[in-house]
Amino acid sequence: MVCIDGFCSTDVVSVTLEHLASSVSASFKKGARLKVFPTLAAMSTRLSAATGQSASSAEAIVARGHRVVDGGFTWCTDPRIKGSGPLELTRDQLQQLIQQITAPTLMIVADLANDWLQRSLDVVMTTEQPLLTVVHVPGHHHLHMQDECAAVANLIERFAAGESLMNQSLSADGYRQLTDAVHKT
Repeated sequence: MVCIDGFCSTDVVSVTLEHLASSVSASFKKGARLKVFPTLAAMSTRLSAATGQSASSAEAIVARGHRVVDGGFTWCTDPRIKGSGPLELTRDQLQQLIQQITAPTLMIVADLANDWLQRSLDVVMTTEQPLLTVVHVPGHHHLHMQDECAAVANLIERFAAGESLMNQSLSADGYRQLTDAVHKT
């Protein structure tokens, strides 16, 4: 299994229950509308500005994720996905999930400034799991679509070929140093 800059989200019980309720409520909403953009360029610019990703990455996402509507272009996704996702675990649940991994797993992480990813990594990095290798590739959350794509592909190819990535794996101490540096900036 390969995870790129993500894993199951985690939070405290009250928040996970609130997000689950929000997700269920959103699934029943009708008539939610997505913004219409006059051009694909405008759509890409907005996505880049909202997420901080490169213009080329935003353009690639827009190219495969838009549809033509009256007045221009919009997303071809369900507008209800803008809310919280239904799968958010407590720390204990995520720890149990990690301990039950039965396949070699590579987790490539980039955006250590992301709060939800940090909450998950705080659990991942303190849970004993010999089948899990975590590697940090500095970059944006969409690193597989940006300049880092060759490094990501190389890691995945080496992992799939059975090569050990232990010399590149992120230790708990290394993770703490990186997150401390992120918080200082």
